[in-house]
Amino acid sequence: MFNSQITAHLGLAPSQYLAHTLDYFSGNLGWGNWQTVGLQGITDLSARLSEGNNEQLVKKSLNQLPSQPLYALLGALEHQDISASLAGRIYDLALDQLNSSECDLFLLSALVRALAGDDSDKLDSLVTAILSEAKFSHQEVLIAIAGRCWTPLQQQAIAEQFLIRLAETNNQNLFNQLFADLVMLPKLRIIILPMLHQAPSKALAEALLTLQAQTKGKQ
Repeated sequence: MFNSQITAHLGLAPSQYLAHTLDYFSGNLGWGNWQTVGLQGITDLSARLSEGNNEQLVKKSLNQLPSQPLYALLGALEHQDISASLAGRIYDLALDQLNSSECDLFLLSALVRALAGDDSDKLDSLVTAILSEAKFSHQEVLIAIAGRCWTPLQQQAIAEQFLIRLAETNNQNLFNQLFADLVMLPKLRIIILPMLHQAPSKALAEALLTLQAQTKGKQ
């Protein structure tokens, strides 16, 4: 991914794999024939969304791609700034999962990560929708939010709901790790630390007390 970003930023030629990748994402090869599409080609495509009709190809392909190239694409997009239009397409796919009777939580996690470079309101809306129901707040999804998509947590109500869902996983080690990661971010520290003294739920209060006890025990 880094190599694709650097060559695109410097205006250098992409890898030899991009041409074949563009052919695939145009639908010319058949969506099932993804095995010959190199990961380097997908990262090149993601790093060059503003060139030609690359973004349009990506948007049109999202509903067609088998899981393997879809995950590769989403993994590449999480490192890019994306347009509101592309963010809207990814958001719609995520809503499809939320509205499905069999939500694929790992795909939902990848879709959340892919919105990391969104500067519209789609990420805020998606995170709010996910946290509204416990069944969507799988550990992988919460890790994706904390690791790549923490900007919505700058809103106190969303931050509180995130920590409540995190506490409800009953995974104290995960709670401790993500809490520590989030309070390292200055914009979140001033929102999260006050909850140590006034937690908005019993589950969160218990998780925070355990965190404090374990922290003192290590001193």
